Amino acid sequence: MARQVDESTCGSAVLAMLLLAGDPRRALDVASRPAGPAAAFATLQRTLKARTNRGPLGIPLWPDGLGTPPWGAARVARYGRVRYAHRVVGRRRGRDVLAAAAAAAGAGVPVPLFSGGDLDGGAAAAVPRHVVLLTAVGDGTARLYEPSSGSLHAVPEEALAAPDDVAGDDRAALTAALGGWPHVVWALLPRDARGLSPARRPLA
Repeated sequence: MARQVDESTCGSAVLAMLLLAGDPRRALDVASRPAGPAAAFATLQRTLKARTNRGPLGIPLWPDGLGTPPWGAARVARYGRVRYAHRVVGRRRGRDVLAAAAAAAGAGVPVPLFSGGDLDGGAAAAVPRHVVLLTAVGDGTARLYEPSSGSLHAVPEEALAAPDDVAGDDRAALTAALGGWPHVVWALLPRDARGLSPARRPLA
C-alpha cells in the first residue's frame, strides 16, 4: 500500500505518487525492486524529502520534523514535463485557486493540496498541516489520494471548491479526504498543462 513512511512525510508521499504517475518507467522500476515496492516507495519518499527541505550542498532550509514546505514541494514537484508553482488558498482568492486546481485535475494533471484549519482557530491552525493529491475531477466528483491511509477518497466537487458551504456527510467525506483537516490552505498549480488530454485521469 502506498502510504507515507512516517508522520512528517505526507508531502513526500504525495510528491512520490505524482512523480510515478507521470513516469511509467520509474513506476515500473519501483514496483519491481527486489526489496519490494513498499520499501522502494519509502526510499523515494526520503529522497524527495531531502530535496524539498535542503538546499545546495545539503544545507537545511526547513526542519525535517515540520514536513514539507509548499515552496520546497513546488520546486521538486514533477508530473512528466509539468512543473508547479505554489499558491496560498486565502479568503480573497481561495475559490480561484481551487477552481484552477479542479480544472487541472479535470484535464489530467494531478494537483498536490496542503490542508489545515482556518483563521477562526488562530494563525497556527491555518498553516499547512497535511498534504493530499487531487488526482481527478469529473462528473461532479473530486478524487483525492490521502497518504496516511494510502487510500483514494471521492468527494463532491462543490465540497472541495467551497468547503464552508457544505455540511453533514459531504463535510465528513471532505475532512477524511484531507487527512482530518477541514480546509485546503495551499495548492501546487501546474505552470503549463497544455497538451494533456482531458481524458487522461491518473490514479482515479
